[in-house]
Amino acid sequence: MPLSWILVIGAMLIAFGLPFLFYGMVKIMQNVTKTRSDLQDSATSMQRSIEAQSGNVQDVLYSQEKLIERIQHLEAIVTSEAWDAMAKEKQDRIKEEILGLGDDAVSDSERAAELARRVERE
Repeated sequence: MPLSWILVIGAMLIAFGLPFLFYGMVKIMQNVTKTRSDLQDSATSMQRSIEAQSGNVQDVLYSQEKLIERIQHLEAIVTSEAWDAMAKEKQDRIKEEILGLGDDAVSDSERAAELARRVERE
């Protein structure tokens, strides 16, 4: 008889504990489902954020390309102006040297000899 009492008491404990077991399993499944839903929401949010940042990077790259192009154009303008100024100075210096604007005391024959020497050197 003691064995039958043990079986009866065990069956009663199982019957009494079974609803708690089911309740616990339902709660665990709800938490798992909620966690999965939260993870999907977070992943979607991250994906949107990454796409937005990618768009921002593209905008920055486009802007940077435009700035580089603009700087190159400005460099060309400045270089061109500097080159023109240097060329004008060189032309003026050559005119002065060839024409000898500052030397009234030099004769035409001396000037011709000087020009011939310069031509031979260059």
